[in-house]
Amino acid sequence: MTILAAVAVAQSVNMSSPTNGATVNANSVDIASAAASTTATAYQDNFNATSQWVSQFSQSDGSILYVPGQIEPYFANIGAIGMTKDPNRMPQVVAWMKWYMNHLNWPDKWGIYGTMYNYTVSNGVETPSDDCDSTDSYASTFLTLTWNAWQSGNTNARSYIKTLSYQLDVIGGVLIQTQQSDGLTWAKPDYQIKYLMDNAEGYRGLRDLALLYKNAFGDASKAAYYNAAADSMQNGVKSMWMNGKWAVYKNYYGDLIGPDLGTWYPDASSQVFPVLMGVVPASDSRAAILCGVQCGMAGLADAFV
Repeated sequence: MTILAAVAVAQSVNMSSPTNGATVNANSVDIASAAASTTATAYQDNFNATSQWVSQFSQSDGSILYVPGQIEPYFANIGAIGMTKDPNRMPQVVAWMKWYMNHLNWPDKWGIYGTMYNYTVSNGVETPSDDCDSTDSYASTFLTLTWNAWQSGNTNARSYIKTLSYQLDVIGGVLIQTQQSDGLTWAKPDYQIKYLMDNAEGYRGLRDLALLYKNAFGDASKAAYYNAAADSMQNGVKSMWMNGKWAVYKNYYGDLIGPDLGTWYPDASSQVFPVLMGVVPASDSRAAILCGVQCGMAGLADAFV
C-alpha cells in the first residue's frame, strides 16, 4: 500500500460525533493511524535510500551524470526533482540548477535561446554534443524542477531562484517558440512530432513557471501569460484522446498515432503522463486507461517468462 492509500484509509474512518447517534471505533482509528505511520516510515526510508543512490552521480561542478561520461539534462532534471523531496540533497539540487544555467545555449543551432544540449565527459572535460533528444522536455522539466526547489522552502534554493526571473522567462520561451496553433509543441525545431509525453511535461512546466512568477517573483502579468500557454497546451493534449486511449504522438501531417499497450516505451508508459502531469485529474474517466496499461504490461511480462 502506498502512503496515499494509507492516508485515504485513515481519512475514511467514521469520526462522526456521538451526539448525532454515530459511534467512533477507537480501535479502527488506532489501526488506521498506525498503518499510515508505518507505511510513511517505510516510504521515507525507501525514498532516502533512492535519493542517496541518485546523489552519487552528482559531480563536483554540479553536473549530474546519466551514465559515466555522459550528461543528459532531461534525466538529470528528473533526478533532481526527486532530490528536492530530501532536504539532505538540496545542495546537489542547487548545484545542478547552477550548472544548467551556466550551460544554456545563447543561442543554439536553431537560433533559439535557452535550450540545452547533451554533453560528453572525458578526463574531466565536458563537451557539448550540439544536439539534444528534445527542446521541449528539457526546458519543461527544468521549470518543474525549479518550482519543486522553491516549494522545498530551502533558503539557499529560494535565494538563488529569486535571481533567475529573466533566465526562466527565456527557458519558458523555448516551449512558446515551438508551440503550434493546436496548443502542442514540437519535440524540437527540426523534429516536428508532437509527443504525448513531451506535451504533458510541457503543460506541467508552463503551469509551474506561472506558479513561480506568482509566488517567487510577484509578477501577475507573467503568471497569466504562462497560464494561458499552459491552458492551450492542456487543450491540445486532451485532443489526443482517441478510441479509449491516448495517442502516443501527432505526426507532421496531424495524424494521431495510437499506442500498442504491449509495448512499454513509449506506447504504454506515455498513457500515464496526462494524469501524472495533471493534464487531467485522477478522477477523470480517461484516467481509467491506467488499468489497461497494467493489463498490457502483465501480458508483456508473461511473454518473457
